[in-house]
Amino acid sequence: MENGKWKIGILCGLKSEKRVASKIPNSVILCSGSNPYVGDELAEELAERGADFLMSFGVAGALSPYLHAGNIVIGEKVVSSSGNRACDEDTVKKLLSALPEARMASVYGSDKLVSSPSEKKKIYSDTGCHIVDMESQCVAKAAAKHNIPFIAVRAVCDGVKTQIPDSVINSVRSDGSVDVMQTVNNILAKPMDIFRLLPLAISMYKAYNGLNIACKTVITEKIF
Repeated sequence: MENGKWKIGILCGLKSEKRVASKIPNSVILCSGSNPYVGDELAEELAERGADFLMSFGVAGALSPYLHAGNIVIGEKVVSSSGNRACDEDTVKKLLSALPEARMASVYGSDKLVSSPSEKKKIYSDTGCHIVDMESQCVAKAAAKHNIPFIAVRAVCDGVKTQIPDSVINSVRSDGSVDVMQTVNNILAKPMDIFRLLPLAISMYKAYNGLNIACKTVITEKIF
């Protein structure tokens, strides 16, 4: 804690998520490039650099049919292959009070991109988790190891019925930026993907609107 305020370590998967989170004061933000193995290392680094609180922040895929693009989700707990870990209860309550439109739900931390409706439905059936991302389990593990609180703040991008096009799956660079030329080349190789990309772009816009609302609330309500 510095000057009576938390030093927050934030893990994002994408560079665009990091830009939104950068508005949060007294924070250190690292980006995994949507690689959960890199995410494990970076979450550990955040803790080792003296973070008093860890946050998983960014977009997520819906597992529940009751969630839609733009919905803000505050994690109740994170479920992954390495176990279940509860998010900080007091901070969850503060955020839900300040963000009445947000929902509290369990988060599934995946070691790979969950891109198909069938995968999403199976995880929902097996775990009861409502959203999935590839950073929250990294933060949860580091928080448990270093005995510090953590939270997951996510906004839904792709719905449970959405198939993420193959053309975007491998277009994220290691620094979390999107390789536009790679995406274009992928679309040229699979032109039918364009019909899935347009709805996904709209959903992404809604998700980032949700992230900005959540970020503004964290700042104005002085959650930390």
